Amino acid sequence: MTNSRRLMILTGLVGVVACSREPAATGVVGAAALSKNGLIGQWAMDCGQGFGLHNPYLIYAVAGGGVPTEQLLIDGKRNRTTPLQDIAELAGGFVKWTEKADEGLATIVTKVEGRRLKTWRSVHADGTVLVSDGHFSGGAEVPWFSRCDAK
Repeated sequence: MTNSRRLMILTGLVGVVACSREPAATGVVGAAALSKNGLIGQWAMDCGQGFGLHNPYLIYAVAGGGVPTEQLLIDGKRNRTTPLQDIAELAGGFVKWTEKADEGLATIVTKVEGRRLKTWRSVHADGTVLVSDGHFSGGAEVPWFSRCDAK
C-alpha cells in the first residue's frame, strides 16, 4: 500500500471519529439548560389526543427543591417520573442528561428544534446503544414530539 493511500485511509478514519463526537458543552447546566432550551413543559407526538401507547406524553419540570424531572405518561402501568442528573446544554440545540433506566443509568441526548424535540442519542450504562443519530438501534427513526402547552 502506498503512503498516499495510507494517508487517505487515516484521514477518512479521523473524519469519521470527528463526525461521531458529541457536540461541545456550552457551560449551561442543570435546570438552567432545560429552561434555556424551552424543555420545561408538556410534549407529545399529537397534542390533540390524550396520552397512550401510540401517543406518549413527556413532561419536563423543576420541582420546588430544584430537582429537574421527566414524567412519562403512556398508560397506567408504565407511567413514571424520573429525576434527571448531570444536565448540560450542548452546542447545536442539544441537551444531555443521565437518568435511571431499568436497573442502571442511561445517558440521553435530546435534539431541540423550536417547538419540537426528539431523542437523538440514548446509551445505557452497560454500553448498549438504544438510539443513535435520531434512530432506534433497529433503524427506525425516533418520532418528534411537539410542545403542547402555550409559551
